[in-house]
Amino acid sequence: MHSLEQKRDAIQVIIDNTRAWLATFGDGPKKRPQNEIDTKTHRLDVLKEIRDDYENAVQRKRGAA
Repeated sequence: MHSLEQKRDAIQVIIDNTRAWLATFGDGPKKRPQNEIDTKTHRLDVLKEIRDDYENAVQRKRGAA
């Protein structure tokens, strides 16, 4: 079982990797098809919301402790 903090941190790694992908392939000579960029951007938005949900849960847990 993973803690809330571990889950939040793992999501942050995925966010960072997605941002790096978008920086590499979102524009310029290595640009990927727009539908791939749109999908990655949407997933990034969802991942950020999930990370924020985990952060809020961590803060609630700390407040209850």
